[in-house]
Amino acid sequence: MLGDSGTGTADQMRVADIHQGWDFDLGLMPGDIVYPSGEAQNFDPHFFTPYGPALHGTPHFPVLGNHDVETSNGQPYLSAFCLPTGNSGTERWYSFDFGDCHFIGLDSAQATNETQTAWLRSDLMAARASGAAWIFVTMHHAAYTSGPHGREQSVRENWCPLFEAFEVDVVFQGHDHIYERTTVRRDFHPDKRGVVYFVVGTGGTTYPIDREPYSAYARSTWGMLRVDVRGPCSARSSSTAPPASSASTATRSRSYAGP
Repeated sequence: MLGDSGTGTADQMRVADIHQGWDFDLGLMPGDIVYPSGEAQNFDPHFFTPYGPALHGTPHFPVLGNHDVETSNGQPYLSAFCLPTGNSGTERWYSFDFGDCHFIGLDSAQATNETQTAWLRSDLMAARASGAAWIFVTMHHAAYTSGPHGREQSVRENWCPLFEAFEVDVVFQGHDHIYERTTVRRDFHPDKRGVVYFVVGTGGTTYPIDREPYSAYARSTWGMLRVDVRGPCSARSSSTAPPASSASTATRSRSYAGP
């Protein structure tokens, strides 16, 4: 997991070195794949070349960030990737299953889009009906962050109630160039088991942090996040700058009582 990654900086190349050294099953990228504006000519130097060794053998699933849509409403991004469209009809938002995990990718610049939100509700309902053990969401704009961009209210108002109602396990976010993990959030459905939010905008540059009350851990750094779902879900961020890592573990009950 790495977001806000296509800066072309020396720190991005350090993150790419970590990326090449890891053995993992799939990669998630929470937006801003290519800076400064998602230009087609920058996909090779800012994405395919730095991450090429891992891309050859490991599928990666990005979502759109605000910089990615600055060129032709994201058309270079859409041309560069082949993303699942089977149940959404668009590559701007999508979902897929991998093992006993269900993954959802959202276009957070369109959090007020009623079609996307209706699809999200339907997809979450289907995932719960199918007995998905874990549900993970990736999006760019952060509903919970201690970074300078602040919380994206359209995401919080339209999607966070759904995440809690259907007991999404983890939401991965970008936009702010920090690493952060929240406490378990039960702000809309206190009777549900709650959702943990990560900000992983750590692909190449850093922002300052002003810790919010909901923050469990936050650090201004570049690096990557590794998530292991064999048994309990464990997450560990890695950087080559000290301290080199932080870790957390979640254990979920497999029962679900409905929204």
